[in-house]
Amino acid sequence: MSDDSAYKYRAFGLVIDSDIELSELEAVTGQATPDVTIVLAEWLGTLPDPGQPPIFDYCSPRGIEMIWPGVAAFLIADNSRIEVMPYPDIPRHFLAFPILGPVFGWLLECRGLLVLHASGVVVDGACIAFLGDKMAGKSTTAAAFLRRGARLITDDLLAIELPDSGDAIVRPAFAQLKLADDAATEIAVPGSQPLPLVFDGFPKRQHRLTEMEQRATRLDRLFILERGAQLPGIKPMSPAQAMVALMRFSYSVRFASAPADPEKRARHFQACAAIARQGGVAILEVPARLEALDAVVDLVLQDLGRDLPHG
Repeated sequence: MSDDSAYKYRAFGLVIDSDIELSELEAVTGQATPDVTIVLAEWLGTLPDPGQPPIFDYCSPRGIEMIWPGVAAFLIADNSRIEVMPYPDIPRHFLAFPILGPVFGWLLECRGLLVLHASGVVVDGACIAFLGDKMAGKSTTAAAFLRRGARLITDDLLAIELPDSGDAIVRPAFAQLKLADDAATEIAVPGSQPLPLVFDGFPKRQHRLTEMEQRATRLDRLFILERGAQLPGIKPMSPAQAMVALMRFSYSVRFASAPADPEKRARHFQACAAIARQGGVAILEVPARLEALDAVVDLVLQDLGRDLPHG
C-alpha cells in the first residue's frame, strides 16, 4: 500500500490506513501513524462459490477469516491488520458494509473494547445509548434526539473502553445513521443526506450526517428499548437485570461459534459487570407510533436533567 494510493481515516479513536475507499469515515490529513491497516490481498487459493452461507474460521493459522461468498473474504491477521480479497467485479462500495460492521466489530473486541449493538447520542455533554432487538428502533430513537439538536456518537457499534478510573467511555464512530424510509420521512434529521440502498431490498437506508460528536465521552445512560407501550415510560433495572441485558446485546453474541478464549470471555464479563454496577441502565418503553417519539425524548431529557428545544 503506497502513500500515493492509501486512504487515511479516523473512527473509534483509531487512525485507519486503507487501500479501499470508505467514504463513511472522517478523512485524516497530514502524517499520522496508523493503528489499523486495511489492505487488498490474495490470501486464499480459491474463493468459495457465491451462494454459499457465510463462513467464519476463528482457528485459521492466518488469523480470523470471515467470508461472505459473492462479496469478499476478510482476514483479521492481527489486531491491527485487515486483509480483503473481493470477488471479481464486486463494486468497491459494497465492501464498506461488512468492514464497518462485523469485521470491525470483531477487531474492536480483539483490541480489548466492549462492543454493544446500540445507537448512541450526546445531549449537552451526556452520552446515552439505546439497545434492543433487531428493528426495536435504536436508530430511529437516536434520530428523534438528533432532530432536537443532540449529536450522534455511534450507530450499530457502541465501542466502550473501561480505563482504570472505572468510567465507561464511548469512542465516536462515524457520521452515518441507518433509517427506514418511513422513519426518515417522519423524523427529518437536519442536514442528513439519504444515500442509495446498499443493495435492492435492504430494509434501511444510510443517511450521511454533516456533523457528529468527535470526542470520546463518558457513558451516562443505557436504555433497553421495549416497543409497543401506549405511553413512554422508564423502568429502572437492578444490577443483575442490567448484566443480563448487557450480555444479551453485546455484539460478540453474533460470533457465538467462536472458540471460547477464557481470558477474553472473562474480560468481557467483567466489563459488563462493571457497567451494570455503575447503574444508569433502564428499560425505555417506546410507543410504536413515530409521532410519539418527541414525548420519549422529553421523558429521557427529564431523567437526565437536560433540555433540548423542540424543532
